[in-house]
Amino acid sequence: MSRRLVALTPFVLTALAAGAARAQVVGTLGAGTGQITYDDTPRMTVVSLTPAVLFEGVRTTLSAAGSFTRFDGGIWSAHAIAAGSRFTEAYGPVRGELSAQLETNSHRGTLRTTQLIAQGRGHLIGAGERGLWLGAGAGHAWRSPAGGALIRADAGAWAQLGDATFRLTAMHNTVKASTRLVSTAPNMSAEVLDTRNETVLRETVRYVDAEAQVSWSRARVAVDAMAGQRMVRNGERTNTWLLGGSLLLTERLALVGSTGASAFDVAQGLPGGRYATIALRVTTRAGGALELRSRSRAIARDMETWREQDGTVLLVVHAPRARRVELMGDFTDWRPLVMRREADDHFAVRIRIPAGSYRINVRVDGGMWTAPPGTTAVADEYNGAAGLLVIGT
Repeated sequence: MSRRLVALTPFVLTALAAGAARAQVVGTLGAGTGQITYDDTPRMTVVSLTPAVLFEGVRTTLSAAGSFTRFDGGIWSAHAIAAGSRFTEAYGPVRGELSAQLETNSHRGTLRTTQLIAQGRGHLIGAGERGLWLGAGAGHAWRSPAGGALIRADAGAWAQLGDATFRLTAMHNTVKASTRLVSTAPNMSAEVLDTRNETVLRETVRYVDAEAQVSWSRARVAVDAMAGQRMVRNGERTNTWLLGGSLLLTERLALVGSTGASAFDVAQGLPGGRYATIALRVTTRAGGALELRSRSRAIARDMETWREQDGTVLLVVHAPRARRVELMGDFTDWRPLVMRREADDHFAVRIRIPAGSYRINVRVDGGMWTAPPGTTAVADEYNGAAGLLVIGT
């Protein structure tokens, strides 16, 4: 099972592609089984529970996730990770980001590790469908009797092409590890029974993680694939890879599976290995169970309105690659309406609305509520923004 349950970069891509909107919270809970082979152990069967929660605000993203895994023979391990990111206002195509991530692991309550890292990034965004970033950060890892400082620099690029999202990343890490060794030796002096000796061993390891990822989704199916390599300065190389998929069974329940290989965690001293898992995942938000870690969410591109002969109003939203589009406004008492999929990535709904001015929001694929494109954004009673919709006679 992948050790990093939540990665911040996908949420960064989602926020950059979707733009500002009202805050949204989604939670998920997965339960599954699989097989794991660590570098230093034979193959083992596991069962696991994986809760997670994500908050997406106007310029803030917060996430937390955990896993509790039980191995053959009653051995257990627990993992938790929390991450946060804050964006600056956009300056043309440029945006800044400050992020932090805290990760902790426990194996049978004896082997405990913790890692904290803070990072800054600059993003260059083009048309909401492609972008580049460059970042640097520093942190620390703790694992008794060892620990060490971590310095990181990363760069990457991403693009959306049709139903697929592509991402290339390169991350340079420098780990300055310190290991404290304590030993005792007999002492012939009557006053002292033994002598305590303490030695600190220091080592610096530098390596680069390079990855290429692609995510594809359509209707109820999503696929995520990654291939990478770790290149250590001494010439050692380790291949990493992932292949995962998700099938939406209902609006809030998905069947998910993944297989792959991970590398040794230099900073925390955790072994790499190979894994294959399958699980059921339930979500608190419709459509959220399908989202994979590197998928950038579709967004609404255009909205049109027509007054029909029977007096109803036809609202049409153009949202390429979207699976689900919802609409709400003061004319629906702010109750969401699911729009019907039409041809060519258009979604439509017919509503009987008298002539006048109204406030309206749309949501794509269970994301954040936004003012529809082509409308004027106005403040609403929830300190958010809604689009001003004018309906003629």
